[in-house]
Amino acid sequence: MGDRDDFEGWARDAAGPLFRHALMLTADRHLAEDLVQETLTKMYIHWPRIDLAAHPLAYAKQTLYRQFVSGRRRRSAAELVTDSFPQLAVPELDVAGSVDLRRALGRLSPTERAVVIARYAEGLPTAEVATLLGRSEAWVRKTASRTLAKLRRSQDLAPDTERRSLA
Repeated sequence: MGDRDDFEGWARDAAGPLFRHALMLTADRHLAEDLVQETLTKMYIHWPRIDLAAHPLAYAKQTLYRQFVSGRRRRSAAELVTDSFPQLAVPELDVAGSVDLRRALGRLSPTERAVVIARYAEGLPTAEVATLLGRSEAWVRKTASRTLAKLRRSQDLAPDTERRSLA
């Protein structure tokens, strides 16, 4: 069982890996920081009951993934729909064959993004992804397959030259 005095040192060591995972999930530095903070808060609350021999970082990653998926559901109800976008200056990349993976991932649902990142970016086995997300292995395989097919059809992953010819 964890002692609250041990938590500070553990959190300092775990914050970096958790932030990297959160950044891949959110694609936004500030949202990733918030997600890590929420995860560490939940870890602190449950710290006395956590078995330190059972890899608390794995438990924290599971908490982070679940917090991401459930947090996205809660936030989506608070978003306002608008018919106009703010005019932002965005530098254009003029690189032939470039793809926009961040945009393609951003178009996925939170659960789809979590599955793809855990399964392919982190290289976790299906069983571990299922445990992380609290789902069955069959669900993970099916979701991964459908999401990869969706990504393959995404115009964001088509090379610039191909996108221009389609427009």
